[in-house]
Amino acid sequence: MMKPQLFAFPFLLLLLAACAPVNVSIPEPTNPVGGQACLGAFLVDHANPRGARITDLSPGGPLELARVRVNDVIVAINGYATPSVEYVRIELMRYRPGEVVSVRHARERLYGLYWDYYNTPVRLGESRQGICVAR
Repeated sequence: MMKPQLFAFPFLLLLLAACAPVNVSIPEPTNPVGGQACLGAFLVDHANPRGARITDLSPGGPLELARVRVNDVIVAINGYATPSVEYVRIELMRYRPGEVVSVRHARERLYGLYWDYYNTPVRLGESRQGICVAR
């Protein structure tokens, strides 16, 4: 019968100590301008084309000022695909109010048989108490 090897025990203790959990705090993104960037629209997920369909526009909001229409589908912001409303929200967190982004949106033609695609520059608004204010 073999005796257990005791030389491996200190090595295992060192290995376990090295793998101990460490608290790492990730700082919240700071926005020196103030509120979060917004588009001034109510959005819902859309299947074909995949994106975020605009159901309503805020009066005087950034998308309305850029002449984007209700029922258009936002498919990308600055070249990054936005297959759902959540992706639009995440993408907007990268920008500050007042920055200009390129919004690629699809507009339905001929009862949904085909879509026209547009790239529209939009100056992002600022979200203040749930209201999107154009900058």
